[in-house]
Amino acid sequence: MSFLHIQNLHKSYGPTQIFTDINIEIGQGQFITLLGPS
Repeated sequence: MSFLHIQNLHKSYGPTQIFTDINIEIGQGQFITLLGPS
């Protein structure tokens, strides 16, 4: 059973696509991180 369910997430800055079609299921007590350049 999912605590959080994200489907088809997109992010862009102007014409630059950062990510597309991200699907995530997070269970109770789990955590995730997104890492990238600062």
